[in-house]
This record gives sequence, structure tokens and C-alpha cells, in this order.
Amino acid sequence: MILEDISINCSVSGRYVIYYNERRRNVKYPGFYSMYAYNELCEVEVYGCNVSINNGEIFKNRCPKNCQKGQCDNNTGHCLKCILGLQGPLCDQGMKECLDPEFQEKPIPKPRAEKQQKDTKQNKKTQN
Repeated sequence: MILEDISINCSVSGRYVIYYNERRRNVKYPGFYSMYAYNELCEVEVYGCNVSINNGEIFKNRCPKNCQKGQCDNNTGHCLKCILGLQGPLCDQGMKECLDPEFQEKPIPKPRAEKQQKDTKQNKKTQN
């Protein structure tokens, strides 16, 4: 039986690709699993990051500086995660819009927010 092609996009950095398929003793597997581990692979493709050579030295195309842990997608160059306070595919956008009520999960209603500010000011006056 031939199944459809399966593509797994694994956008992480590393040096090796290790493929495991095993059955361990004393481990209960679901009933539809075979008792034996076997593979029917026709083709495996692994792509690496872009590398350029300049005057005999090898330079990897680096990820944007704001990518968390310097990690990005090898194909697009988009960051996997951004450092704190930044967003966007290249982590080059601030997160100011997150403060706007429009983007808050549970924004404080405006009249209530104004009342809280007024109460806070009155409390400060009474404390002084």
C-alpha cells in the first residue's frame, strides 16, 4: 500500500538529522501499532542553510539580530521567535499596538478606566 507523500517542515537549526523508529520493551503501544518497528522510506530530503564563500572563508547567512537565540527559518529567514518586546517575521516591529484596547483580550471599558484613574489620584491626595 502506497500512501500519499508526507512533508514535515522542521524549521530548527542543528547539525545532524537522526530518524528513530523503535519498539521498546515494557512499553504499551496502541493496538494499531505493529509489534515490530519497520520503515518503508522511498526518499528523504534534507536541506541546509545558505552558505556563501568569500575569499576562501565560509559565511552562513545570519538570522536577523532580533531573533530569539539567533534562530530563524532557513528558507524564509523569518525568526522562529522574537526577543521580548518585538514582533513580526523579522522581529523588527515594536509591540506598542498590544497596549491599544482594540488588541487587548479583555480591555477595561473606558468609563471604568477613567474612574480608576480618578480614584487613584484622589487616594494619592488623601495620603499626602
